[in-house]
Amino acid sequence: MPFDGSFCYEIMPARIRQLFSYLRSKKLSPLPFFAAGATTSCPPDQILTEVGCLSKDPVQFIASFYGIGLGLIGGVALLFIIIGGFTILTSQGNAHQVGVGKSYITYAILGLLLAVFGFVFIEVVLIDMLHVPGLGR
Repeated sequence: MPFDGSFCYEIMPARIRQLFSYLRSKKLSPLPFFAAGATTSCPPDQILTEVGCLSKDPVQFIASFYGIGLGLIGGVALLFIIIGGFTILTSQGNAHQVGVGKSYITYAILGLLLAVFGFVFIEVVLIDMLHVPGLGR
């Protein structure tokens, strides 16, 4: 069954729909980091959304968010590495605070590695080696 995205619009609160309609009429995007590649039309197998053209096929729809998700995970990991470093620098020799800062950095790096290796697993093992149907390029 193709995904046309209409259910997302139907369950969205009316005020948010009005805001998105207004922003679209003014050629603005509520997500400024996507506005640079903004378009007003999509190919027939895609639907125009606030984040750009997305596929109607459920598998490709989910796959299009994987890159965005990796970027967000990288940003959050960087933020927690900075917070951990700041915590260590401002600990004034307090062993507990140094441990807290180290744990922030450790878990941020582990989370980033888990996300990257998940992507590598999907790309290499499931697509290139096993040729799982629906996950091809």
